[in-house]
Amino acid sequence: MSKTFKRISLLSIIGGSAYYAYNHRDELITFVTDKKVQLKADFSDYQNDINRVTNSSKKMQYATDHLNTIIEETLPIVDSISNRIEKFTYEIEPNINKINKKLEKYQ
Repeated sequence: MSKTFKRISLLSIIGGSAYYAYNHRDELITFVTDKKVQLKADFSDYQNDINRVTNSSKKMQYATDHLNTIIEETLPIVDSISNRIEKFTYEIEPNINKINKKLEKYQ
């Protein structure tokens, strides 16, 4: 193909497109405007979804941190109670054995 033919073909395509756009400009403007509105609405929805997920993430992180703090604060108390129960059991076991022996005598 010659350069001239390529130029003429390109110009005719551009001219045809311009002619179509000029004759249907109202339809094209409406189409483009509608698409802009739809894209803005979609973007807004996506933005809201992202914000909700971010807020949920922050709340979840806060709850996790709070729970970890509570666990760290109560762990020594639980250990202390466990140690006291163990000590009490150790101290009371001989007395329980004595009581069981006395009960056996009376049966």
